[in-house]
Amino acid sequence: MQLQWVLRFILSWATWVWVWVMHKAERNNQVGAVTDEEQAKQRQLKGILEKLTPQNFGEMLEQVKSVNIDKAVTLIGLVTQIFDKALMEPTFGEMYADLCYHLSGALPDFNEDGEKITFKRLLLDKCQEEFERGEKEASRVAEVEQTEEEKEEKRLEFRRRRLGNIRLIGELYKKRMLTEKIMHACIQKLLGDDQEDPLEENIEALCELMSTIGVMIDHQRAKVHMDAYFERMKMLSCKQELSSRARFMLINAIDLRKNKWQERMKVEAPIPETIGNKDSCVFLKETNESMDDVNGFHVLPSQVESVKRLFKRHPDIAVGFRSKNQLLRNSCMNSLLSLIETLCQPLEDLSNEDLVGADIALTYVKDLGFSVDWLEKKLDQVKEKKKKELSGSAMLQETEESLLKLKRKCAELEALAEEQKAELSATRTPLSFDDVV
Repeated sequence: MQLQWVLRFILSWATWVWVWVMHKAERNNQVGAVTDEEQAKQRQLKGILEKLTPQNFGEMLEQVKSVNIDKAVTLIGLVTQIFDKALMEPTFGEMYADLCYHLSGALPDFNEDGEKITFKRLLLDKCQEEFERGEKEASRVAEVEQTEEEKEEKRLEFRRRRLGNIRLIGELYKKRMLTEKIMHACIQKLLGDDQEDPLEENIEALCELMSTIGVMIDHQRAKVHMDAYFERMKMLSCKQELSSRARFMLINAIDLRKNKWQERMKVEAPIPETIGNKDSCVFLKETNESMDDVNGFHVLPSQVESVKRLFKRHPDIAVGFRSKNQLLRNSCMNSLLSLIETLCQPLEDLSNEDLVGADIALTYVKDLGFSVDWLEKKLDQVKEKKKKELSGSAMLQETEESLLKLKRKCAELEALAEEQKAELSATRTPLSFDDVV
């Protein structure tokens, strides 16, 4: 009897264990199915984003919307993918901001543990985290013990993400997805305080942000703030401790504001098969104008004659310049032409700020390998002539003031002489018969 009871107990226990094991296996299979389904969605979204270009934007947008985004985890994965692509491809920041703008109003919201999860909130959190991470990352890259090659690779990756995030932030502001208050906070953070110069990565990010949002944020109500920002940028641009590259970027941003945020040259993209195509390049072009090639430099038709004359007079000018990056090549050539144009201005139109900017631009192109000793001599000559012009102008002003004082004295003496003549004339008038009688 006792044996039967023991056998029944063992059988019941074995049955329970078997049921529990089967239930767990079934549950694991269900969880695995969910994971596989989610992975499939993320792969589908990744495939769509890889094909995204400005030319097929509408079609790809509809394909993203057609994916069944019915869980918070799917939404989070989509935001992460878009954000990472925007960071790695700063040139297309405007397109990714446009995508975010449309998806923000089209995709559903979710609630988890009483917290509302939306596309916009996830995106803005990503931007903020990346912005704050940038400060720590810049310091960490410099401190970690690595080879110079590894450090440079890390710096380039950090710089690309930093610029991508700043560009996206600026474009989101232009879509009214970020407030002006947040933009001012970003600018102030990048500028740093008066006690310490900002990191050069922050200067680059600041100039990128200004070029992106300047035309919108530089209005009358914000004039006091903007004037203060650019006063500090002007001060930084004169600091010899900063690299010529950083000072050059600051001068460009300052000039951009002077020109009412109208760029002579606009950065645009070609029409690649996919955004991620490594062979896709960035080139410069002006509205309604194509680019011509002169000695490997892409220039506007209006610049062709000047560049040809430049290479004719100085055939070895770019022998030491090895970069194949067309954007950098165009930037350097435009800097040279702009510098020459500055030196050709009438002396009375040249300010000390113009000459400081010219000095920075010259150092920039020299550091990149251009042979411009002749241009340096010309700049020195213009500086000397400007000094003489200022000195001569001051002397002329002093002489003219003295002359004006003399003229006034002469006028006063002439008036006195006329008065005295009148009195003398009256005195000399002889008496008439009636006066005598």
